Amino acid sequence: MLQPQGYVKDLPHNPRIPRRSTPEPVTHPPVDTEDLVSEPERRLSPKTLGICGAVVMLILFWLGNSYVVPTITGISDNFQYGQARISSFDFNVGHGGTSHFIAQVYRGHVVVIEFDQPDSKGTSYAFNIDHSYDGRVVSISLEDVNHDGKVDLVVGVEGDQIAMILYNTGKAFAVNP
Repeated sequence: MLQPQGYVKDLPHNPRIPRRSTPEPVTHPPVDTEDLVSEPERRLSPKTLGICGAVVMLILFWLGNSYVVPTITGISDNFQYGQARISSFDFNVGHGGTSHFIAQVYRGHVVVIEFDQPDSKGTSYAFNIDHSYDGRVVSISLEDVNHDGKVDLVVGVEGDQIAMILYNTGKAFAVNP
């Protein structure tokens, strides 16, 4: 093989090539740390942390009330009442035996239907009480509201704070006493 002129194999024992020495480590002069300006630590004050925590809690509370509670209520109502949200009750209200009541929201109106016992001529009464309550549960309770000795029907709608009252006349119910 031809070698260019002046080329010598790089062997450690070759006297023509000077031995390479390891470089000495570079030493830097000592740095005076007193002359350096350090940045102050940035920490949030307890007041700022408290305000941030309160804002986070308010956001979580709002999300819970806006999304979580209605979702759980809707699922619970589906298991309890079904899609139609029909409530069915049997009460003895003094109309000749135990009456069967059905309460529901039908096309935006609260409807309460009373079916008397089969042996009392099968009379039924329907009451259209209020409107604009789609998809809510209607519940009925008994209470003598006007203190006349006859139990009255107190009709409540889920999410509504005012109950509607059907007054017992002794033979049927009326909206006005």
